[in-house]
Amino acid sequence: MVTLANGLSDMSKELGETTTNTSVRRVEHYGDAIIEFFNARKWPFAIKKDNTSLSTLANTLIYAIPAGILADMRQPGGIKEIYIGSETTPYLGIDFELRNDSVYTDGKYFYIDPETTTITFLKTLGAAGQAMTIHYYFIPARVTDTTTGTYPLPDRYRKIVATLAAAFVQWGRYLEGQGNRLYNVYTRMLDGVIDQQTEPGTSQPKVLQHPLTYKGFRRIYRR
Repeated sequence: MVTLANGLSDMSKELGETTTNTSVRRVEHYGDAIIEFFNARKWPFAIKKDNTSLSTLANTLIYAIPAGILADMRQPGGIKEIYIGSETTPYLGIDFELRNDSVYTDGKYFYIDPETTTITFLKTLGAAGQAMTIHYYFIPARVTDTTTGTYPLPDRYRKIVATLAAAFVQWGRYLEGQGNRLYNVYTRMLDGVIDQQTEPGTSQPKVLQHPLTYKGFRRIYRR
């Protein structure tokens, strides 16, 4: 979690200011940066669970996404997975364009229609009355209280968001060059985070080869 106060302080530092600017305009710019960052990708820390809004209906594969979920769901592709009743294997979302692909026919998949904001399952859901547990990516609501306001942003991403917020400030001043420079820094940092998260084997310890360990190498000790 990052407080709005800390976020504004970070933004002022990126702009080279010696005191923190807490004006309404700065609060808005920081909120813009938070929303842009959360929309940038499907972050594993930005997932909510809803298990009270929907239940299965007999012979029904299409369900309207509840308004409570739509209110803060990332779009497009906001729903990560759906569990039906006590099942332990989820239904997974596929792109709307792949809905007729035979690979997914009658499998545990669903797609979201971007125009009607409905969920369509590709497999019969079984008995009626089973609760759906929906895991979805969310966008935080804006906060304005500079004393107690917080955003669900991990501390390690503070600088990235502050850099983007600083770019918004400079663009608001019609300083396009300064804004573009900061935005380029933001995109490079963001790309670095994405590269690290998609790098294979990052969760495994790395074994470093000893520099003298080569095939056919033998140590010879002379007396």
